[in-house]
Amino acid sequence: MLRLLADGSRDPGFGTNGSVTHPEYSNDARVVVQRDGRIVTGGAHHGGSDATLFRLMPDGTVDRSYGAEGRATAAYKGYELRLFVMTVDDASRIIAAGTMAKPSATGNNPGSFVAVRFTPEGALDETFGSGGWASPPNPPAMDFRAFGDGAIVRGGLVCAVTTAVMDPVLQLGVGMVRFSS
Repeated sequence: MLRLLADGSRDPGFGTNGSVTHPEYSNDARVVVQRDGRIVTGGAHHGGSDATLFRLMPDGTVDRSYGAEGRATAAYKGYELRLFVMTVDDASRIIAAGTMAKPSATGNNPGSFVAVRFTPEGALDETFGSGGWASPPNPPAMDFRAFGDGAIVRGGLVCAVTTAVMDPVLQLGVGMVRFSS
């Protein structure tokens, strides 16, 4: 992760010469900045299938007060999880969304949408969805936003395959899912 100054140069007050590297992440990490300047990263965790977040202080050091020594994790019933988007709501809770899929020998299982919410302290927020997780059927798959009232809206394209008498038909549409806290 790099932090740059307004002129495009590396910020010497962040990490080592403006850079922080975390060995447990693949290259698809996501980043959100909380109101107090703390930085939360999330993505694919090497060697595991959990939803994993790390929180850094504004200077790039690990925030050991978050979760367990700076790391918050949550596993979902034997599914592989991939986080693609994250946001922070007005209560400083982190909502991460992506896909969940049962491990497959072929690797071709696209998975279903899942959202998970963490408390400001880095614990799974069990007041959200079912035990901290929400996974609606056939959700839209593009973007999502958290609002001040705790609502989360996810929207995008919805795909469905219907079988006609002779040929399957792919149907596309626009859809939206709203979660409330």
